[in-house]
Amino acid sequence: MSVRLSVKQINQTAPQRVLCLNPMGCGSEIWISSMEQMSEQYEILLMDYPGFSSSEFLETQTVEELTQLVSHTLMQLPTKPLHMIGYSFGSWIAQNLVFDERLDLRSLTVMGSSDRIYNQGILMADEWENIIRNMGIDSFLAQLAFWSFCTQTFEAGSFILRSFVRGCKKSCKDPEVFLNQLQMVKSYQQGVPLSEIKVPTLIIRGEFDCLYPAFCSELLHKEIPNSQLCTVPRAGHAALWENPSFVSKEIEQFVQVNG
Repeated sequence: MSVRLSVKQINQTAPQRVLCLNPMGCGSEIWISSMEQMSEQYEILLMDYPGFSSSEFLETQTVEELTQLVSHTLMQLPTKPLHMIGYSFGSWIAQNLVFDERLDLRSLTVMGSSDRIYNQGILMADEWENIIRNMGIDSFLAQLAFWSFCTQTFEAGSFILRSFVRGCKKSCKDPEVFLNQLQMVKSYQQGVPLSEIKVPTLIIRGEFDCLYPAFCSELLHKEIPNSQLCTVPRAGHAALWENPSFVSKEIEQFVQVNG
C-alpha cells in the first residue's frame, strides 16, 4: 500500500501518543485547540483522510479500507503506547483499529458514535449526495451543521454556520471527496464485534445529539465490556465545538488513568 495519509505530529518526543480521528467532512485542524493542554504530556497525531489538506485523494470504498490506510500510516512511525480518539465517522475507524494487534493500544475514546449506520442514516446520506450534486458543498456542509449543532448554539450566535462551512472548506473543496465519504458511510452496515473490544473505552455523547441519538451510545456502553458513558451538557453532535473544555477534560482524565 503506497498511499500515506498526511500526519501532523505535535510534541514528538513524548513517550505516549494520542491519535485523533476526524468526523466526516472535517480536516484534522478541528482538534488543535482542544488538544493543546494534552500536547504538553502526549504526542498528538492529527491525520487527514484522502483528499483533505495535503493527503492525496484516493477513492476509498469502505470504512475498513480507510482503516487500512490509517494503520499503514501509523506503521511508518516509531511504535509508542497509543490512545485513540474517534469522533463520529472517525469513531468507526477507531473501533476497527482496536483489532490491529500491531498497535500498543492503551485506551479508546469514541464520541458521537454508533455501532454502524442505520436506515435513517443511509437515507440521509442519499439526500446529502443529491444536495452536493445539485446545490454544491456549501449547502451540504450547512445541512451537516444544522444536524450537528444544537438549537441553543445557533441562538447564542448564528455566525457558527458560516464558521463551520468555511472551516471545513479550508481542508477540502472537492465535491468528489465528500461524495466518497458518504459512500463509505452508507456501506458501514455491519460494524465490529463490540463485545470483543477489551481496551478501556470512554463513550462520549452530546446531551442534545439528534444525529446519533442516545440509544446509539447506550448500545455501545452495553456491549463494550467495562466501558464508561459520559454525556456532554449543553451540546449536540458537535460537542467538540459546543463544550470543548468539558470534552477535553473528560478525555484527558481518561487517558491519564489508562496510560
